[in-house]
Amino acid sequence: MNKRIRFLALSELFTNISPADLAEIDALLTDTSFPRNSQIFSEDDIGDNMYLLYEGSVKITLRTMWRKEEEEWINVIHPGEIFGEFSFIDGAKRSASAWTMEESTALVLTRSDFDQFSLRKPSVALTIMHNFAWLLTRKIRSTTMLYRNTKR
Repeated sequence: MNKRIRFLALSELFTNISPADLAEIDALLTDTSFPRNSQIFSEDDIGDNMYLLYEGSVKITLRTMWRKEEEEWINVIHPGEIFGEFSFIDGAKRSASAWTMEESTALVLTRSDFDQFSLRKPSVALTIMHNFAWLLTRKIRSTTMLYRNTKR
């Protein structure tokens, strides 16, 4: 098993996916490298892809309602974690911005590629969507706790 397939197997998004199916998924992914302190996407951008961080670190920021000129950190993404998944799922504008904290590489999956894969491998796609649901629930719970603990 090559290094990228092992990496995908360790990602929570691809839990319980066979190495053969991971190889097919890997073929859909595009490597994209970003220099340190570069913006990957901006809040309100249109997006239909998501990112799986392969190397480096990425901060997710959000413009706060009460301070439109300032961005608040809401999360730090580490290798093996996904980001940009909301727009991937619903096709809406990006809800936050993503910036590299160091030189970083992400594996990019487009919605159209995933849709085509889903037609060929519906049971694998269902497993991935269950994993998505679990990851999103965890993120929402974490954001809820962050909100509860924020001073007003």
